[in-house]
Amino acid sequence: MYEHPTFGRRCFLKRVSLAGAVGVVGVLQRPLPGAEQEQPARRRKRPGGPAVEDFSELVGSRFQVEYEPGRFVAVELIEVNRLKDHGKPEFREPFSLVFRVPGKIRLPQDVYRVWHRRMGRLPLLMVPVDLPARFNRLETIFA
Repeated sequence: MYEHPTFGRRCFLKRVSLAGAVGVVGVLQRPLPGAEQEQPARRRKRPGGPAVEDFSELVGSRFQVEYEPGRFVAVELIEVNRLKDHGKPEFREPFSLVFRVPGKIRLPQDVYRVWHRRMGRLPLLMVPVDLPARFNRLETIFA
């Protein structure tokens, strides 16, 4: 009888992302707060979507996350991590983003509507990476 091997969270997310279920999955339907005030800088189109370089210079900046219809929270990008390359040159270099959520807001795993003044609108699958008693951080993996 076949048994599934036990996977860690990162391994699971990497496998799911290779199937196209993680990362940028569409566009937002309505503007987020501040979107009408600042237009995002034009990003050059990359095959496969955003790359690690697009986010590396944004560490410390704030992203707006719509966690309920019409309710937003500002999260801070605190880490951009390069992940082990899967050895396929036709794909982008895998990387993860870690965000800090302020206060007592607890966000479950979900696809959230995210906006940044330079990156524009990005729907991202965000996964909690800490126990609730510790810090409140979310991670997104691009692979």
